[in-house]
Amino acid sequence: MSTHRHAHTAPVKRGERGRAERRPRMTPSRRTALITGAAQGIGWACAQHFLREGWSVVGWDTRPRNDARIQWGRVDVSDWDAVASAAEKLPPLAAAVHCAAIATRSPIIKTAKEEWDRVIAVNLNAVFYVARWLFRPLRQGRGVLVNLASINATNTFANRAAYSCAKAAVLSFTQTLAVEWGPAGIRAFAVSPGFTLTEMTLEAIRAGAIDEKRVKAFTPQRRMLTPAEVARAIVCLVGDDFSGLTGNNVLIDCGFDAWGGRF
Repeated sequence: MSTHRHAHTAPVKRGERGRAERRPRMTPSRRTALITGAAQGIGWACAQHFLREGWSVVGWDTRPRNDARIQWGRVDVSDWDAVASAAEKLPPLAAAVHCAAIATRSPIIKTAKEEWDRVIAVNLNAVFYVARWLFRPLRQGRGVLVNLASINATNTFANRAAYSCAKAAVLSFTQTLAVEWGPAGIRAFAVSPGFTLTEMTLEAIRAGAIDEKRVKAFTPQRRMLTPAEVARAIVCLVGDDFSGLTGNNVLIDCGFDAWGGRF
C-alpha cells in the first residue's frame, strides 16, 4: 500500500491581461523512513519494501550492505553518542522502524553478567537511545515510530530470560512514547513477530536450538513467518489508513499467541 499523497494541479490564476497563468505541476516529495538493523532480517525486508513503495530509506547498521539505494550509516545503536551524532544528520522522518536486536540462549544460572548486559544494551537501552534522539526528525515529519518487540515479550520461553525481559520492557516503553508524543503528532506502536525465518532463526534451527517441527505444531497456521510478510505489515501500518493506531502491540505470529504461546 502506498502512502504517498498525490500532487494536484494548482488553481488557475488570471493575469492582468486576462491570460491564464498555470503553476507547474509539483512532484510529490518522497517520504523518508529510517530503519535500524537494516542490513539483515526484518530490518532488511522493511528497507526493501519501503523502497518498493517509493520511500527514501536511511539504514543504520554496524555492518551496512552495499546497496546504493539506501543512505547507510554505520551506527551502533547501543552507543548513546553514536546515535546522537547520527540523528543530527537526519531529515524529517515519516517513519522509523527500530529492528536492531541480538538473541542469546542460556539458562539463568549459566548467564554471565556480560551476556545479560549486552542483550539489555542492544535490545532495550538502544530502544530508548534511538527514540530519544529521533524525537526532532519525527516531530518534523509528523512520523511514526515502530519498535520491534517479540512474542517473547508476552510468552515465557526457557533460556531466554534477558531477551524476554528486554522485549517486555519495550512494550511498556512504547506505550509511554505514545502517551507523551501523541500531542506532538507522533505515533508509536510495537510489532511482535512470531517465529520468523530470519538469518538468526535459521542458524538456531541448524544448531538444534529451535525445533522447527515443534514450533509449527504449536502454531495454528502450521508455519513460520517470512521477513517479507512482517515488513509488508509494518509498512502498511505506518500508513495514513492506520492513523489511529498508537500505543499498541501488534502481534503478527500465525496465531501462536492466541493458542497459548506454548513451546
